[in-house]
Amino acid sequence: MKSISDLIKSKREEFGFTQQQVADKIGKGLRAYQYYEEGRSVPKIEILLHLANILQIPYETHFNSQNNEQIVRKPFQRKPKN
Repeated sequence: MKSISDLIKSKREEFGFTQQQVADKIGKGLRAYQYYEEGRSVPKIEILLHLANILQIPYETHFNSQNNEQIVRKPFQRKPKN
């Protein structure tokens, strides 16, 4: 399964939107949106819902709780302390 960053980037490109256009549609700055695409930041659920609507991503398929563990939280899991 694609990461959220890969998914929103590929869907944005599929629709022919610029990063600035999507950032404007979700009410975020360009740099914040670029961080989402780069995987440097994970959007809050409200932004994910807005992105899913704009980019026609089936929310249930890509953002359900089981996939969130794999897609959203995995990159930000901390290493266990010894």
